[in-house]
This record gives sequence, C-alpha cells and structure tokens, in this order.
Amino acid sequence: MVKHLQPRRSAWRPEQEPTVRFETKPGEQAQVDWGSTWIYLGDQRVRVHLFTMVLGYSRRLFARGYPSEGLGSLLDGHERAFEHFGGRTETILYDNPRTIVLSKDEASGQVQWNATFKDRMDFYGVEIRLCRFYRAQTKGKVESGVKYVKRNALAGRRFRDLDELNAWLELWSLHVADQRIHGTTHERPKDRFERSERAVLVPVEARPPAVRERVETRIVPRDGLVAVDTNRYPVPLEWAGRTVEVSVRQQAVWFRLDGADP
Repeated sequence: MVKHLQPRRSAWRPEQEPTVRFETKPGEQAQVDWGSTWIYLGDQRVRVHLFTMVLGYSRRLFARGYPSEGLGSLLDGHERAFEHFGGRTETILYDNPRTIVLSKDEASGQVQWNATFKDRMDFYGVEIRLCRFYRAQTKGKVESGVKYVKRNALAGRRFRDLDELNAWLELWSLHVADQRIHGTTHERPKDRFERSERAVLVPVEARPPAVRERVETRIVPRDGLVAVDTNRYPVPLEWAGRTVEVSVRQQAVWFRLDGADP
C-alpha cells in the first residue's frame, strides 16, 4: 500500500502591491470613467450607462446617463462636463476602452488612438493620460465617484425617461455632491473649487466640430446581423462571436475584423 501525503500549504499569501494615493494641483487633472446600473425609466427596467468626470483637486463631479458607452456618448459627456465646470483641466486620466485607444504597447509606450476621440481632445487642448493595464485603481477618485452616484443619487429611484434622470443628476451634483464633506479632503468640493480651482481651469469657448466618423465595437451575434443605431447589418457568419470595429461615416457603415473589410 502506498500512501501519498499532500504537502502542507502555507497560509502565507503574497501581498497585493500597495495603492499609493496621489494628489494633483488645482486644474491639473480630471478623471473619467463609466459605470452602469439598472433603473426604471417609466415602466421599463433598463440598463443606464453613467459617464462620470471628477476634478482631481476639488473632487467636484459631473455625471450623466446614456443608453450606451459608445463614442458619441463619450464625446457628448466631455462637452457637457466642461460646460458644467466652466472649463477643462490640463490632462484627463482614462482607462483603456476602444473608444479611446485601439492598441497600446506597455513596453514601448506606443499608442494607437481612436482617431475621432484623439482629434476631439486635440481640439480641446487636453492631454490624454492612460492607466497602466491591470492598474485601473490609479483612477480611484472617479471610481469612487461612480459608486457614489449609483448609491446616493440613483438607488431606489424611478424616472419618467432619461431626460428626467439627467435633470435630476444635474440638481443632485450641485446640491448634494458639491456640498458634502468629502471623506479624503475633509472639505466641501464646491469650497475647494471656488477657492483654488475655478480660476485655473482652461475656458472652452468654441463648440467642437461635428463628428464625421464614429468608431465603436460590437460582438457579432450568431446570425451575423450586427446592430448599429436602429439598423442591423450582415457580416460574414464566420465572424460570429468575434469583436468587430464599426465605423459610421456619414451615409456608410464599415465593419473591420483583423484589418479586413466584408
């Protein structure tokens, strides 16, 4: 008889790399992220995607609900956030969604941008900063802001439609989020903003040009019909289950997989 003994496992576990909180100067940086929540709009329980921008110094935040996290929603969120704050910061920190970055080489630092998004940020004069892959906790301010919006502004509420939800978020931002005592700064975001940040934001006076091309991604369903806006477009059935890049260019819609067009 042979008896095999299992080696005793050590209770030791490698510690996670500590997260170091960093603070930025007034007007230096904002952070942007998406969150989502299920909420009743009328009689329908729908998933609403929440664009959230947080000013790094004052912790003032802007939030708006959208039906998707597509490029059009992302650009509209920036325009409305800048209007809400009365200007923009020097830099904005993002995660790595395909609406912003198509590919990124961590070793070399080379980035292939979503051209439409990069053009818009160049128009504003914003320097884009990206989190390192698997280090999204570096945008801790905005991720805390997304949770705050979901738990404080929206939990348990119902709205007639998305317009009513967004009107409520605007009021909530001004009268609740701006006026609370922030857990890290121990000050009201509006007080820090008025004292040190408002004057150093860069004004955004001109309206951005209309988007001529919209780039999004979709996962091809089994029937090969990809939904874009209110239409469904056929692509090769062998693409089923794969991710395609969708370019909406004026009156044409293009689909690309591994550099090939259907």
